[in-house]
Amino acid sequence: MGVCVLKILKDKKIVPKYNVCVMGIRGEESCWFPYSYIGSKIALGVFEKNLLKKLIRTDTGKSLKDHINFSGFDSSSVAAKKTKFDFKNTIAFIEPHIEQGPVLEKTKIPLGIVTGIRGSIRYRKARCIGKYLHSGATPIDYRSDSVLAVSTLVAEMNDVWKQELKKNKDLTITFGEFYTDNKEHSFAKSAGLVNFCIDLRSNSKTTLNKIKNTLFKKIKKIEKETKTLFKLGEETDSEPALMNKKLINKFKSTAINSKVKYKIMASGAGHDASVFSNNNIPSLMLFIRNKHGSHNPKEYMSMKHFSTVLSVLKNSILNF
Repeated sequence: MGVCVLKILKDKKIVPKYNVCVMGIRGEESCWFPYSYIGSKIALGVFEKNLLKKLIRTDTGKSLKDHINFSGFDSSSVAAKKTKFDFKNTIAFIEPHIEQGPVLEKTKIPLGIVTGIRGSIRYRKARCIGKYLHSGATPIDYRSDSVLAVSTLVAEMNDVWKQELKKNKDLTITFGEFYTDNKEHSFAKSAGLVNFCIDLRSNSKTTLNKIKNTLFKKIKKIEKETKTLFKLGEETDSEPALMNKKLINKFKSTAINSKVKYKIMASGAGHDASVFSNNNIPSLMLFIRNKHGSHNPKEYMSMKHFSTVLSVLKNSILNF
């Protein structure tokens, strides 16, 4: 979309008041390395150098440092936190993105103007360790059932989520993986191991820390009740971020003047704009109406909706 804006400006021979730079940022998501916003943090010179060797790509087994050098870049510049980004003279960072949820599609609104981006606390490789015991010969009081333990945790944390929502707190709690060991599990055994993951998200750091503490208390109680042991593994996190109010109002005004319907909304997913915002760069996200969510073959954004948001973006840039 950024390139489209530049093409329009060039074709119409329009010179904006400020330089417009389009960035292509890699490593926003943590699918290859267990860490978010790698590219944006490197670009801003805030990436921690110890992570260059610590972060290992899941499919190759090689470090982030190895992959940076192999791709033709200089990992030593990353370690030195060198940046060409001009913090003082950057008036805005704008990130257009498809909406990954169903809200805009359900409400038939083409544009979402984002108020904030949720932060997260994640445990990607959690385990619950119990004992493999005969299903018929072991009474309930003598069991150490990992499936029961993790299922209880899921149910109790879901109740915590509902309670927080009643208090108008922003929160999501997700157990996205849950599986037993297929080399050991059996229909005739209680499970001695469950692997799972936990994803906590909120636009409030206070809420995230509160739910993290609640999670630990729940685990301690369930361990005692079920005679199991939980090992959550490494914790990774990302900071919540608020979008710039002046930018929100500017894009609202442009949408109104352009007679484009819009919805003010938060982002449940993480995005690079949060890194820019948390480094004191005025930032904003725009959501484009999109069908069937994201990261799947049915994902679909019409060019009509793309063009509508493109128009709002271009007109807003010209009004800076």
